[in-house]
Amino acid sequence: MYSCPYCDFQVSEAARQCPSCDEDVTALAVLQELPDLLFNRALRALQQGDAVGAFTQCGMAVQLRVKDPGCWMLLGLIAARQGALAVAESCWRTVLMMKRDHAPAQDGLKIIEQIRQYSLTKESSKPS
Repeated sequence: MYSCPYCDFQVSEAARQCPSCDEDVTALAVLQELPDLLFNRALRALQQGDAVGAFTQCGMAVQLRVKDPGCWMLLGLIAARQGALAVAESCWRTVLMMKRDHAPAQDGLKIIEQIRQYSLTKESSKPS
């Protein structure tokens, strides 16, 4: 539901015309769907190996739906796959602020910690 910009009547997301004032609200309906469209484009880009496109599309979805843990999870996944562990960590911590018991975000952070521990072990075992 969203408010009609002409009369402030609550309009369903599927409506293309305000039931109260009969004004065209198609543009608002399209804007309501934009984050989903961007999220799906990010998934497709990721599946096609286009990490930059995926990150860009998902980043825009996150900007439009700041409180959507799914968008943050995907952005973190894209970042992690590109080796941007600090970005992935930040994304997944954001998810945990919204949903404390979000298992995939917790798992992602555990993997990042394991990678960091492995890197430290590898560095300390190098001959001087």
